[in-house]
Amino acid sequence: MSVYHTLDEGPVSEFSTQRVAMKRARPGASATSSHAEDAQRARRRAAPMSDPLPVTFRWIARLPREVQPRELLRQFPRVANALATSWPDRAAFRACLYALLIDRRGNRKGFPQAIVAELLALRAWFEERQPIARGAARR
Repeated sequence: MSVYHTLDEGPVSEFSTQRVAMKRARPGASATSSHAEDAQRARRRAAPMSDPLPVTFRWIARLPREVQPRELLRQFPRVANALATSWPDRAAFRACLYALLIDRRGNRKGFPQAIVAELLALRAWFEERQPIARGAARR
């Protein structure tokens, strides 16, 4: 079992996460890491996180059903992770969401229509609850 769950698995609990960590801990492991472990760490850093994180599942579960970006989570889990981790900071979430909807580089393919619809629904719901302050809008 991995701490990274698929969409078909049940909800994440602290117990299941701790159990996985305990299974991974190897008694008697040396303090120095082997060459294979160093190579694994380097590969992990080089590859972007392409699995949904537990925080992402919790974030989506807290959203109203009509604005949950499930298709985004299925097709672009890395993007869903970015939105979920920026959620506690409303300004960062707004910036992240708008960066996904507006192509500032001019050379992106864009998201499929279903993903765009989910992002627009999420943006409308978010803006309804978190309107931009008057002073912040003028900056």
